[in-house]
Amino acid sequence: MFRAIRINACKQILQELVIPKAVQQRPLSVTCACLRRQEKREEEENVRDARKGREYNPADAETSKQYLQSKAYRDTYGDDPVWKFYRRNFRGHIAPDTRLTCVRKGVISTGNACPVCRDEYLCISYKNRDLLQQFLDPMTGEVLPSKVTGVCQKQHQRLLFEVAKAQDYGYIEKYFPLRKYNYSEYYKLAGLTKEILNAETEEMSENSV
Repeated sequence: MFRAIRINACKQILQELVIPKAVQQRPLSVTCACLRRQEKREEEENVRDARKGREYNPADAETSKQYLQSKAYRDTYGDDPVWKFYRRNFRGHIAPDTRLTCVRKGVISTGNACPVCRDEYLCISYKNRDLLQQFLDPMTGEVLPSKVTGVCQKQHQRLLFEVAKAQDYGYIEKYFPLRKYNYSEYYKLAGLTKEILNAETEEMSENSV
C-alpha cells in the first residue's frame, strides 16, 4: 500500500517537472499576449536592421514644412515632439553623451538612429520654425540638452546654429533675461550725487514743456 502511494507521488512529481502547473493553468489570452509582444519585438528588430545601412537623403526645408502639416506626420508623432518617445540604448543608470553622428559617408551606420536622422523628412533649418520649437525649452527658450532629446552630437550642433540663425532672422523669438540695476551704486563712479541728477532731470523736463 505504501509502495503504491510512493509510486503515485513520484508520477505526480514527474508530471509537475515536465509540465509545470503555472503553464497548464495559464489562460489562453495571456499566452497570446506574450506571443504578440514577442512578434512585435521581432518586427521592431527587423525594422532596425533594415534601417541600418540605408542611404541617408534628407529632404529640403520646404518639403519638411509640408511634411509637418501632413496626415502621415500626425499619425506617426501626433501632437508630441519627435523626440518624446525615442529610447536610447545604453548600459547603467546614467545616460552617457549621445553618439557623434548616426550617418557616415552618406549611410546610416546604426540600427537605432537619433530622432532626426531616422526620419529623412525632418530637416533642421532656420526656415523650419515648427520643428525647431520642438527642441526649445518653453521657459527659457534655450535648446534642450542632447541627453534629453537623444539627438546625435552632429545634429545637436546644427540645432544650435540654426536656432541662433532663426532668432537673428526673426523666425523665433529671442528671450533676454530681466535684470534690475541699482543706479545709486554708480553715482560715485560718475562723480555725481543723487541731488544733482534729480535737478538735471527736472530741468530737462521743464525745457521740454
